[in-house]
Amino acid sequence: MNNAKRIMSLMMASVLAATATVQASALPLAEGQDLLNKGQTEADAIKVKGLLIDFDNLDEQITKTLDEEIETDEQLKARLSEVLLLLRKKMYAKGEASDDSKDSNAETVDVNDILESIEALEPQMLKSFYEALKSDENVKSKIVAGIDEPTAKLIYDKIVEAVALDEKYAGLAILKKELLNDSDLKVEPKFMTRNDCFRAGRVMSPVKGIMVHSTACPGVMPKTWYKEWNKSYQKGEIAREACVHAFIDDKGACQFLPWNHRGWHAGGPGNNYLIGMEICESSGITYSQAKDKILEIDTDVSREYFENAYNNAVKLCALLCRQFNLTEKDIISHCEGHTMGIASNHGDPGHWFKFYGKDMYTFREDVKKQLGNSDSYATPVPGLTTLKNLLITSLFPAGRTLYIWGGGWNEEDTGAGDGAICIGLRPEWKAFYDTQGADYDFKNHRYEILNGLDCSGFIGWLIYNVLNTEPNNQGYVMSSSKMAAEFSNRGFGTFRAKEDVVDHKVGDIMSGPGHVYMCICEFADGSVLFVHSSPPGVQVNGTTTKDGNEDSTAIRVATYIMQRFYPEWSQKFNTFSRGVSYLTDYSQMRWTTDGTGKLTDPDGYLDKEPYELLVDLFRINDEADRNELHRIIYAK
Repeated sequence: MNNAKRIMSLMMASVLAATATVQASALPLAEGQDLLNKGQTEADAIKVKGLLIDFDNLDEQITKTLDEEIETDEQLKARLSEVLLLLRKKMYAKGEASDDSKDSNAETVDVNDILESIEALEPQMLKSFYEALKSDENVKSKIVAGIDEPTAKLIYDKIVEAVALDEKYAGLAILKKELLNDSDLKVEPKFMTRNDCFRAGRVMSPVKGIMVHSTACPGVMPKTWYKEWNKSYQKGEIAREACVHAFIDDKGACQFLPWNHRGWHAGGPGNNYLIGMEICESSGITYSQAKDKILEIDTDVSREYFENAYNNAVKLCALLCRQFNLTEKDIISHCEGHTMGIASNHGDPGHWFKFYGKDMYTFREDVKKQLGNSDSYATPVPGLTTLKNLLITSLFPAGRTLYIWGGGWNEEDTGAGDGAICIGLRPEWKAFYDTQGADYDFKNHRYEILNGLDCSGFIGWLIYNVLNTEPNNQGYVMSSSKMAAEFSNRGFGTFRAKEDVVDHKVGDIMSGPGHVYMCICEFADGSVLFVHSSPPGVQVNGTTTKDGNEDSTAIRVATYIMQRFYPEWSQKFNTFSRGVSYLTDYSQMRWTTDGTGKLTDPDGYLDKEPYELLVDLFRINDEADRNELHRIIYAK
């Protein structure tokens, strides 16, 4: 470090030490105030200046002794602070410094030198200084006295920003270098040090997920957001209290908060544990006056921008997942956060994604691919109470979880056990499945309750994962024949006895004698596609028509789905159809989705035709696959 930098570093360190331990009155540094015994102090300053110039030549023991004396002698500490601050004023006060306070090494100091000197301070010094800045607003004016305002602001902001890289944030303030080295995403840390959210200094411990937003301000990019939001609401500089961790555009990401710093973005409890990121929307979008609906958008012109910004958001989420040990299922949108009861009522970013054929499920799938997981299973979101998430969650264990008598129950056989009050799949399910062949017989594995699920264990696990985000809460496993009625009694939806069932819709829970299943959709011929756990395990099946015709649309579709999406399972177990009793012997619970029950239907699944629903649910994007599904459903 050159002499000019070292002088600045030592001055800052001395100011820090004095600020952290000495009364404010011991630092009479504001403009217009004289230092005690000014003449003697100026003479001391000249001596100190010479000492600093020769600093590198000092004996190590001498410098150590000096450090110890400064640390233990409060008066010496305060006096040295006064000397060095006066020296700094002489060096930087707009050309007014006296000749005897200058030398060839200290006539000019670039702002970048000052900023680098701040970074050279010991972490503990920065931390103490930061605490002093937070506790005493006057400290700022004292520290920057005698320096022009733009330079003073740079110095002050750099000090506050540097603290965010301290051990206070446990090394999680910025992305780890080894992660960035493996990514082509450009991430620029530029903290909003003047924003009250940053100054609050609250840490998320731990970080549990990521919330994705979009700005609803067409054409406004990250640099503008920094300029507009890097202000204080408490001081009347800005009209709202908001701050997110990052803004993303087609060029990269700008980080505005330390990653594990509590942000102000969700408008609810999600702020306590979710990283928030805003994707900047392109120009060429016309919104309604209430900003709740896109009226016009030119997707041809904006598609390239969208795809680049979308992909950058995917890359950033993947990096954050690696840094904080998260997975794609820990990523939600602002809209989904509202559905989960942890965020304010917004529709972003799905209201914008949909114009480009994207949604949060494709987003999570793309993050999953970035993380190196390329399996074809859709990713459910624990606690996301929508019909679509109910169906996606039901398919998660399909094709890899075997039927176990008692699976999902507790040891006492009285209700939910560990297998049905876990979030996600238990590793034992797939491990056990991998050991079994086409001759699997569940009768040989009764009550191996952690190796798979029975019918009520599966439905109990399913509902638990849609209504909960943490394991080990109260479960939903009970006698299969009672489930429809009991769930209705709990306020989930409307109950119909088997003789009153007239149709089958998305998510209907169907209870029969000794069995329970969930509907996916009903076709024009009256056959029903559904998911359940029945020997040999969790699978998609189709019913016959009501007159018993086995060449039903549902059976043809079930066969296609199992063979197309669960090929290994289908080679082991050739079971795709169920009889007419599934249509006649089961009572029904239909979910209430108007906001008064447990689930909602923001994706419009109740109104979708079977073909449209299945294309969306199974992410059937290939044109040949779509044509095949269309042929199967509508074949005469």
